[in-house]
Amino acid sequence: MDTLNCPHCGAELPLSFRFAKLVVCPHCGSTIFLEDDAARLAGDQSALTELPSLVRLKVAFRYRNAAYLPVGHIRYRYAFGYWDEWWLLDDGGQGVWLSVDEGDYAFEHPLRLDAPPDFHALKINDELELDGREWRVTELDKARCEGFEGELPEIIRVGETFRYAHLSGIDGELMTLEYVGNGVQAYAGKWVDPFDVRIEA
Repeated sequence: MDTLNCPHCGAELPLSFRFAKLVVCPHCGSTIFLEDDAARLAGDQSALTELPSLVRLKVAFRYRNAAYLPVGHIRYRYAFGYWDEWWLLDDGGQGVWLSVDEGDYAFEHPLRLDAPPDFHALKINDELELDGREWRVTELDKARCEGFEGELPEIIRVGETFRYAHLSGIDGELMTLEYVGNGVQAYAGKWVDPFDVRIEA
């Protein structure tokens, strides 16, 4: 599935990666769910307010020796403001998340946890072992999706909320636990230096 047509305006929807689950039409702003070889209109999507950002949709950048192309973007509101999640494709076509929060950058990959902790059992500065490593709880809060654009590997809706926990490990390692409905989605990664991010000409 290389291209589909928007079911609202009919414009062609070029897709950057074959496992996209959701795409925002760049022509009319409609949110479209992708199901097998079909596109289903999910409604209008609220436009994101443009904020200053080094990372931009469909503008490639390099981090150290690897190249990345941002193809999707989600903005979340939480108690201290906003943060942005960028869905990136590396030069091998594999996906990775980049979190940007007030100038702090972190790459994160999905992680399978057999026994994630209950959110309500966690407290700030708690120490626990997950995935064979030691972690400390550094943040507990609730997030709300403010909007999104581009192509994303999962279904999300404007206004959707979830609780989350941020855990810190050694040498800049981090883990994020997102409590969505009755499930827990885990992501593990590392903080990176934004000064090592270079936009490709």
